[in-house]
Amino acid sequence: MSNSPKGFTFITPVWGESHIGTFLEIGLRSLLSNNNLPALKNLSNSSYMIFTSKNEIKRLKSHFLFKRLQTLMKVEVEVINPAVSNPHDIMSRCHRVGLKRAYQQDLGAVLVPPDCVWSDGSMKNMEQIVSSRQVSVIHMSGLRLIKETVVPVLKTYINADDLLSLSSRFLAKTALSHLHPITESHFFEGEGYLMPANLLWNVGDEGILAHCFHLHPLYISPSDKNHRFKVTVDDDLTLYRENQINYIVSVTDEILAFEVS
Repeated sequence: MSNSPKGFTFITPVWGESHIGTFLEIGLRSLLSNNNLPALKNLSNSSYMIFTSKNEIKRLKSHFLFKRLQTLMKVEVEVINPAVSNPHDIMSRCHRVGLKRAYQQDLGAVLVPPDCVWSDGSMKNMEQIVSSRQVSVIHMSGLRLIKETVVPVLKTYINADDLLSLSSRFLAKTALSHLHPITESHFFEGEGYLMPANLLWNVGDEGILAHCFHLHPLYISPSDKNHRFKVTVDDDLTLYRENQINYIVSVTDEILAFEVS
């Protein structure tokens, strides 16, 4: 199977009232902006897999943005195994199912967390990177924001189409005022306990310089080894790949997402 797939399988595990709400009101709103999912060239071959609990399927399927997503591509809703109780185990099991399905259909896998807001153009640029550079994995970093303060601000920018269409620079500027304490702990010259998995520096009031030692896989090319990881996708998934071509998103004008938590 090739590094340039015929389409994508988007994979989102989401359960619990808070996460479902954030996915529908913020995450999906930004994914459906004009230069994200609607801009992809291979929509007819792509699909979206959403994993959720049985009692939340009705809420998910009845939402108008879910129905709008269905007009773009095939959407599959899978029920989460109720026997699993650990959240990380649930998420990883969902990812394994989705990654295996993507490989079987020769589709590239796109791992989309439910609680992220995306800049307009992120998905279009991801497709361009995959098609032009023949990459195996796209890695990126996503900083955390404070949900209680940033969500009300983001909602003020919902446009006439009921979507969030935010440029990368505008989104980055907005986010700087709502950094989560966990994000603050990564600043090299910050106060309190330093978490060196990612090191951050302020660049005046314009942005952040990040040196990251822990990245998240966004896109993964089809491989029968993708679903064999043992822990989580951002821990040991890429260790099972051989001769992979890695692409690290180093400029947020290309792809930008913030975790709202």
